[in-house]
Amino acid sequence: MKKQAAVSASLALLTGTVILLAFALTGDRGPFGQERTRVASAKKQDTAKTATEPTDADLQDRETATAAHVQYLKEQADLLDAKTKAAIAAAKYAPQAGADSNADAETAALEKHLLDSLSSLTQQLISDPSLTTSVIALLSKETDPDTMMMIAQALGEAAAAMGDKFPYDLLLTMAENDSDYQRRFAALTALGYMSNPSADLQQRMAQLSTGGDTAGVRAAAVATMGAWMGRNRDLTNQISDTLLAARDASDDPTVRGMVIQSIGNMDSPLTPKGLAAMSDAVLSEREASNRSLAAVALGSGSSPDNRAAVLSALEAAYLAEPELDTQRHIITQITKAAGAEAELYLGRLPTPHPQLAQDVQDYVGILASADRSNWGSIWEKKSDLDSQRGTYPVGAGGHNH
Repeated sequence: MKKQAAVSASLALLTGTVILLAFALTGDRGPFGQERTRVASAKKQDTAKTATEPTDADLQDRETATAAHVQYLKEQADLLDAKTKAAIAAAKYAPQAGADSNADAETAALEKHLLDSLSSLTQQLISDPSLTTSVIALLSKETDPDTMMMIAQALGEAAAAMGDKFPYDLLLTMAENDSDYQRRFAALTALGYMSNPSADLQQRMAQLSTGGDTAGVRAAAVATMGAWMGRNRDLTNQISDTLLAARDASDDPTVRGMVIQSIGNMDSPLTPKGLAAMSDAVLSEREASNRSLAAVALGSGSSPDNRAAVLSALEAAYLAEPELDTQRHIITQITKAAGAEAELYLGRLPTPHPQLAQDVQDYVGILASADRSNWGSIWEKKSDLDSQRGTYPVGAGGHNH
């Protein structure tokens, strides 16, 4: 089962999931390489053109090569998909160590080839920015969701490298108006790679986060702004306020949850507004999963200056929380936020359910010999205990946050 899950997860990473999400052929074999060689040869035969602006024929050649490049990627992704499904089927119905090893090697080789190919396309876009409009045009016509996401990652990497020179308006217009939701999501994914979005882009993305015509689009716009914060911490205060406004403007739990998750993902001290909002969310969000995410945001956003307020909010939420798994997530975040005083805070929590008592006991035992500055090591030990017992908590906000 672990092998099947690993193969499936690898496929999902390569074929279209958030961030999630890799790209084209570098040699002279295959459609893109052949087209590139043909174009290069034609240019060598006409040296008089090298010092002039590219002709319409030159531009057409480049666009044709790029289209062939993307088609090649699509074919390679389809091949990887088929090979992976075959490997999963073989492991499920005829488990053999040798067969598994061969399947793993073949799948790994395909994955590497696809990654190398995707990287090549990205480098082509960075070295020749004029191709980006052609690739965006290809995205606007694409119907396969996996190919959309591959194109989106290539465009995103190019956007990160090109900065202000990237034609973001074309992608943003697609995100705002395209009739295909998957294409809109792909456009927003690409825009999320930017680390210094312009004031105009920030404003239009904020408008999309509150005025988008579907909850999915609004949530994707929120995720894009969250990605900007992750890439540029200088934007944290400004964008976190925009995200909180999107939460206030929406009754949809998906949008509200994405706002809370984006703030929690920062893993840095909460702003005063952020602290107040997350303290409210951990108590008042309708969905238990969103309350768990708010607990994560509080635990991850604690600092010496706000620790007392964070712990007060988490304790109040624990006492009021009706869902067992969310209570367990809150215990984890109390442990994380309390630091040197964790045993004190854990010891005063009521534990009417045996699993709550077990969680407190686990953390106290782990902390007895743990480096409290290394939260990753603490959650690893706690996760191992729950995995061995089959008691890992369900939903967002697990020990790895």
